[in-house]
Amino acid sequence: MILCCCANVNERQVAELLRQGPLSLTELQRNFPVAQQCGRCRDAVCEALRRFAAERG
Repeated sequence: MILCCCANVNERQVAELLRQGPLSLTELQRNFPVAQQCGRCRDAVCEALRRFAAERG
């Protein structure tokens, strides 16, 4: 699923980064320009980060 249309970032890309360790929105933004253009995806991106972190345990 696409998380950020402006940056064309999907959940799989975020999950791959999370495999390397915990990730905050700021750290994610160093790799992908998510939630920096129109901002409509910010809540969805943050929710995905929380969900992936919870799945990692």
